[in-house]
Amino acid sequence: MADVWVVTGGIGSGKSTIRQALGELGAITIDADQIGHAVLEPEGAAYQSVAETWPEVVVEGRIDRARLAAIVFSDPIQLRRLEAITHPAIAARITARISEAADDAVVVVEVSVAKDLMGVGWLRTIVADLPDDEREARLVDRGMDPSDVERRMAAQPDRETWRQLGRWVIPTSGDRETVAGRVRRLWETVIAPDDEVASRSMPIDPTLDQLIVDIPKAELHVHIEGTLEPEMMFELAARNGVELPWATIDEVKAAYEFTDLQSFLDVYYQGAAALVTEQDFDDLMWAYLQRAADDGVRHAEIFFDPQTHTHRDVSFDVFMPGFRKAMARAEAEFGMSTSLIMCFVRHLSPEDAVDTINAAQDHLDGVIGVGLDSSEVGIPPEPFAPAYRIAGELGLRSVAHAGEEGPPSYVRGALDTLRVERVDHGVRSLEDPELVARLRDEGIPLTVCPLSNVRLRVVDTIADHPMRTMMDQGLVVTVNSDDPAYFGGYVADNYRVLVTGLGFGREEIVTLARNSITASFLPDDRKQELLGEIDRIAG
Repeated sequence: MADVWVVTGGIGSGKSTIRQALGELGAITIDADQIGHAVLEPEGAAYQSVAETWPEVVVEGRIDRARLAAIVFSDPIQLRRLEAITHPAIAARITARISEAADDAVVVVEVSVAKDLMGVGWLRTIVADLPDDEREARLVDRGMDPSDVERRMAAQPDRETWRQLGRWVIPTSGDRETVAGRVRRLWETVIAPDDEVASRSMPIDPTLDQLIVDIPKAELHVHIEGTLEPEMMFELAARNGVELPWATIDEVKAAYEFTDLQSFLDVYYQGAAALVTEQDFDDLMWAYLQRAADDGVRHAEIFFDPQTHTHRDVSFDVFMPGFRKAMARAEAEFGMSTSLIMCFVRHLSPEDAVDTINAAQDHLDGVIGVGLDSSEVGIPPEPFAPAYRIAGELGLRSVAHAGEEGPPSYVRGALDTLRVERVDHGVRSLEDPELVARLRDEGIPLTVCPLSNVRLRVVDTIADHPMRTMMDQGLVVTVNSDDPAYFGGYVADNYRVLVTGLGFGREEIVTLARNSITASFLPDDRKQELLGEIDRIAG
């Protein structure tokens, strides 16, 4: 899909929802305030920032406004402060699409193709305090008609006027999913109806992107069942005669619009039903390990949920040999070391967890630890202590999901009662300063999953993610993909969004890669070997 640049602005949570929805659809979003100042003051700091962040929209030292395919605002009041002069060559295409758009697409946004931007609010800021003659000279110097600017500044068009002008004003009433659905309809009917919807991040420096791929890293938080891509899901279901609740791959992808953790798990468990034979589990694991190797993963500690399979009468004798076969192949072909972490699912009883660890005792080859996952809200970790106690007696390490949607007290419970050595997610720990100090002082690693946190609404956007705050407070954090087939990115993609969304650079990437190795359960000599490779690559 060709790049689609969209200027976004507005106020409140609607703005964040629109930016996120557009980003998931493949648009590259640019903040309206920033680019507005860049247009009006091409020598200023805003222009320099735009030129560095989005060089593709700069031509011969000025903003190429014809590259801006749409202007999306979250509310009509802010929208009235924006004026656009339409680029004729692109306007005909957009106008035709607008004329075909269903009325229910008129729900969030103004769409316009911009050749020249004049933000009324910005104009007031720049010229309001100037004497009349100087103000007029400033506007003329910018190629603007002063009388036209005054008219625009005074205008307050209503919704019907905007529609007559070919602009679409859309209220942001309703919940987040409703607003995101309106953005999708607008995208499909107006902005890019002929293009394949695809996830796209901001441009990234090629050297930095290569470092992300090349630097040795460990992945410590990935659910193997969550790597089941829709295409493989349908292939396995056909092979095994399993009827899925979706008729097509597109229907599956459409179901990947999650409002919280539970809405994801509902789809996750339905998809796992396609996994039946030893070959299925071999294929699943091998597909993930190939992708991980391409992302520079040198060691992976991989979650699996035995209860998801045993409760479907698929036994340890089926899935464990399949996993091991692919893991041995990755060692031979890629030099990648791998281990398994057996997770107990929270939505089943603590007694079921005990039964599971007992049933697993003859199948622990390749298993390095136990974990706790699935629905977190309302299910604290403490009741699962008996299963963890048995696992400890078997020599297994311990981790647990805590502080994703659940409160900081769940992190404390995992530390104090389950005696975990690593916390999976843990982002809500920041709500408790004493807990943060403990995690820092004891060096407890947190396996963080940025794209997952956005898709499951733990944070609104990558820009809202607390990863930098966690690092600044001295926490040992690592980058992971969680359930990449469902959340739109594998481990390298999660590194990339920290660059594009939070401004991470070379130093942070190297630190995160080092953290992934030191936080792993690898032997010390292997850790030192990989850390040495990181140091050589980092220079």
